[in-house]
Amino acid sequence: MNLTVTLDVRAFQAFMTDFERRQLPYATMLALNATAADAQRGIKNRILSVFTVRSGRSSQWLFNQVWFRRRDRATKAKLSALVTVGDSGDRQDYTKRSFLPAYESGFLRRSSFAIGGSRIKVFPKGSIAIPNRGANGRTEMPRELYPTMLGLQERRDIAGGMQYVKVGRGKKARMQQSGLKGKRRTFVVRHRDGAGQVRQRVGPGKLDTILLFRIRTPRTVAPRHFFFETAQRIAEQRMLINLRNGFAEAMRTAR
Repeated sequence: MNLTVTLDVRAFQAFMTDFERRQLPYATMLALNATAADAQRGIKNRILSVFTVRSGRSSQWLFNQVWFRRRDRATKAKLSALVTVGDSGDRQDYTKRSFLPAYESGFLRRSSFAIGGSRIKVFPKGSIAIPNRGANGRTEMPRELYPTMLGLQERRDIAGGMQYVKVGRGKKARMQQSGLKGKRRTFVVRHRDGAGQVRQRVGPGKLDTILLFRIRTPRTVAPRHFFFETAQRIAEQRMLINLRNGFAEAMRTAR
């Protein structure tokens, strides 16, 4: 997702001397780069107000996806500057796929990782595991407790067939396949609406469990406008100011 800042200065040239006209490309270059840097800072600040950021490391990870690279800076021969949000295209700079551009316009949130067993349909395809970061006093969920790391498998009875459990009461009671269990005393609770939970046993009692993950079905995420509106507003506010400052700097350093 890119924003290119350009500036047409032909209207200014009619009121300039020849000496001032020669300094105009340099002044324009300074103004464009200053405006792009202002936009980059503004987008980062907007990200903090739009998204829930739980740690300094998370905020830095988001900030690292707002690019104003050296090669995207304006020059006297190329009077345009480029601000990018998302993957940089430089593997050495950034190797994880960015999700930020999708939030600008909204998207269908879904996972590419299946949750658990292969023989029974426990959760709809694309279901999402949302970590309960406060589980057992944790601030971050350990990677080894993520569903893909737990080796979740279908429960089986002594004969090797699928294990069934009784759910519900009275006329609504029914037998259903009991779901999944995994490493580290983990198991899956499935809800009728397709959602569920990944829980972990922490004691001997039946209720001695903690919630690790909430399982949600794929859903549409509403747009969170943080990029284009912010960049356009800052460009409108700062471009003329930066052009004046750039022209003053160009005249001060002219030879």
